[in-house]
Amino acid sequence: MRRFLNASDVRHQVHRLFVTAMLALAVLALIGKAAHAQACGSILEQPEEVLDTFLGQLAITFPIEDASVCEKLTKAAVSACHKAVSDTASCQTSLASGVLKGTKPVCSTFKNQSGCLDDAKSVADGDKADAAAQAETAHAECDGGFEGAIANACANGLPM
Repeated sequence: MRRFLNASDVRHQVHRLFVTAMLALAVLALIGKAAHAQACGSILEQPEEVLDTFLGQLAITFPIEDASVCEKLTKAAVSACHKAVSDTASCQTSLASGVLKGTKPVCSTFKNQSGCLDDAKSVADGDKADAAAQAETAHAECDGGFEGAIANACANGLPM
């Protein structure tokens, strides 16, 4: 005996298919990290972007003969670099938490809710760990090559 689906069963199946597809898209976006870069910017690119901003605004004044002015400028630039890195990392961490929070009601529609939640939490934890590792690298760049580049540009000017 063959059972025919009624309209309610069909709507339920379409709804489940839609929810599954949306969850799959969310997971792919997290895995690819593309959503992070667009929404928050790249953590690792912050030192270069801050350097470009400082040089774009101040290069016309370089070289500056007063070493104390260059020291103050360098300290301010390094501080701005660290702030940009921290803000970008915080944005990415918040985004990962937000996607996890949004995934919870989606997972509630599945038979294996706990497996869905475990997978989503694992992805979010991985994204947060990646953000922390990238922030550590970028902060080191703020104190390393970035600091040297801004100090050198201030004292010696930019090469023509």
